[in-house]
Amino acid sequence: MKKQLLACTLIFGRIGLLCASVMEPDGKKEKLDDLNHYTILLPAIPTEQEQTGAVMLSDYLKRATGVKLNLVQTPAQIKGKAISIGRTELAAKNGMEENSREQGYKITLQNGNLYILGGMRGPIYGVIAFLEEDLGIRWFDRFEEPYIPKLSPDTLSVVSRSYAPPFEIREPLRVPPPNPVKKGDYKGWLTFNRIQALSYFSNIPEAQGGGLSNVHFFIHTYDQLVPAKKYYKSHPEYFPVIGGKRHKSSQHDGQLCYTSDGVAEIMAEALDKAIEKMPGSRVYSVSANDNQNSNCECPKCSELIKTDGIPGAQLFLANRVAERLAEKYPEIKITTLAYVASQTPPPNVKPSPNTVPIYAPIRQRFNSFELLPWKDVPQIMKELKRWGEVSEHLYVWDYIYRAMVPYPHFDVVEANIRTWLDHNVTGIFLETSEFSLNSLAPLKTWVFAKKFWNPDWDMNALIEEFIRGYYGSAASEMSQYVAFQRNKWREVYRNRKAGDDIRFSKTDNETMRKLLNLAYGKAGKDTVLQNRIAEEIASFGVMTLNVCTKKNLLQYEKDLAWVGNLIRKHKIEVGRVKSGDILKKWADQLTEVKNGSNYPVYCEDSILLTEKGVHLPQTKLINDKKALTGKAARQTMKNDWAVQWNFQKFHEQAALHQVYVVRLRLRGEFNKRHNPEGNACSLHLWRSGITGTQGRYIKYKELKKDSYNFVYPFKLYVYSPAVSGFFYNCIGADIGKGEAVRYDYLEFIPLEQFKDKRLAASLPQVTL
Repeated sequence: MKKQLLACTLIFGRIGLLCASVMEPDGKKEKLDDLNHYTILLPAIPTEQEQTGAVMLSDYLKRATGVKLNLVQTPAQIKGKAISIGRTELAAKNGMEENSREQGYKITLQNGNLYILGGMRGPIYGVIAFLEEDLGIRWFDRFEEPYIPKLSPDTLSVVSRSYAPPFEIREPLRVPPPNPVKKGDYKGWLTFNRIQALSYFSNIPEAQGGGLSNVHFFIHTYDQLVPAKKYYKSHPEYFPVIGGKRHKSSQHDGQLCYTSDGVAEIMAEALDKAIEKMPGSRVYSVSANDNQNSNCECPKCSELIKTDGIPGAQLFLANRVAERLAEKYPEIKITTLAYVASQTPPPNVKPSPNTVPIYAPIRQRFNSFELLPWKDVPQIMKELKRWGEVSEHLYVWDYIYRAMVPYPHFDVVEANIRTWLDHNVTGIFLETSEFSLNSLAPLKTWVFAKKFWNPDWDMNALIEEFIRGYYGSAASEMSQYVAFQRNKWREVYRNRKAGDDIRFSKTDNETMRKLLNLAYGKAGKDTVLQNRIAEEIASFGVMTLNVCTKKNLLQYEKDLAWVGNLIRKHKIEVGRVKSGDILKKWADQLTEVKNGSNYPVYCEDSILLTEKGVHLPQTKLINDKKALTGKAARQTMKNDWAVQWNFQKFHEQAALHQVYVVRLRLRGEFNKRHNPEGNACSLHLWRSGITGTQGRYIKYKELKKDSYNFVYPFKLYVYSPAVSGFFYNCIGADIGKGEAVRYDYLEFIPLEQFKDKRLAASLPQVTL
């Protein structure tokens, strides 16, 4: 059996691995001698990676077989057989060749001696391959101990082979919680599952196989490399010309002068110092600040932007830094973001040989991004193809934001892996929502890590292996639970129309609710297994308890009791919010519906969005007694997206093919007279794929000064409501210093229940 998972029983931590695995290597199995006859042999001066691999091998073999092997260094004489790690004299004498790829390894059994060699990080990965693929050791979750089968020292076998991963960066991001209730060896889990991080979230030392990317220079590094607080006074020419004046840029406001010789030189000098401190790191970032405004308007930059746009200007700067470093450090790669303003490949400027674009098509991924593989989004494929053609190396950045709630990402990620392989991609960063509680997070992280390491491993087999190993006696129910979600994805994907996303029905939720209940019951008195299933029940609750209405009141109350009890019992962390706070929020929603809403809703079928996402430092969520929600989002400067109203709650309540009149409660803070016809602020939609008008600017004459009032931006036709995306606000260009707009809440009123027909008729219509 090679690529198929046979029917098996794998109970994590309780009984052994009784079946073949998809990770079992192809080839002829050869039996080792009795392990008691072996010594672990290292070179005379081993590398850190060889030393780590040898210690890891000794530790795991002791735990699996009870045999403690001695570690010796060449030229020590050994009795019996050797497990040779790295470039030993014994390996050289017997003609052993290593896999020359930096992360590649070669495993060879010859005359009873086992040789594990590789590139810089290869010895560690070769050892892990032997432990995982040949011996059946698994490390499913970062909070758990690895599963180590009990093996007889005289029955071990190995398949000789050579392998190097196609992706040098492999990071399925799962952000560690700041104060975890459960403790675990996170770095050990990262090492064993061969994560090669781009970000500081998943960082492990070079000695443990990590460190390919210097995570201290991750992304958005302009301000880090050329900080205004250090250089603006002495070198204003490093900073952008805006409106004829130099602009003191920062991470969230403005970029740099792309064509300044001084900027490229300072960046190269800063990175040179960083490379000297961490010579084993190969990847560093020269990428734009995290904003899309204030690009340089000096003559040189203007000419460059005229011919190659912002993508060309930012790539030009990254190339200049990369070229300065290449002579001294030919192995160093400089990443730069192909993201938002810089996403489209420029017509003339090409990446230098050691410049690596990170293609991150965030806007297109908001077009029901979690439903569609990249291959189904024409703009993504056009840009990916071009970047792959012009780049010697290319990384991708993909997004999974519906991570907190049940959502079947498996088939999308698998399809994307195939697409990336076909387009010269050599690094993957998979961004999830930054929460400690994510639906099926242990399963997804483990499976994606395996697929990034070896795309040939079968996704279905990996899923089943994990479920049987992690969920034990509840494996049948959890397997059905996962399969139900995947089948839902396939159904929606197969029959989709533009913009469609998964909408779990009441019946769907009832099916998942029953399976989770059954699974929890199967756990019996096993508190560890109970906790694993309770975490998934909490994720299910995050979805079903997001919205409370009169229509779902009874089920909401039942789910709150069920989920709330488990969160308290198992001390489950729900995102970055304290569990007590989220439970109070849900309880308050229930009480509000039971007692009647405090908001002056237009009608019973109105949909309210009261939670405002506040982004960028200049915009804040403040206490406001005049705001009916008690909180107002205060926006003080011209910027897009600073105030966001997530689609999710609207998605869960909106009726298909319904038209809603939209009204926004807000107030102005103005200290000067404005043109009544001027643009004060706006309400727009952000979801790529929307055609026609995406929103409307609100005139100054529509706002009351220093008091709240309703404005009516547009009508909204619900064709296919996306869960991924948001309504957002921006401010007019002439907003003055100290002026602001405050936003209270959004309301969506069914058109047929809206009484002012003349007003409704006068409003433009937007389609979602």
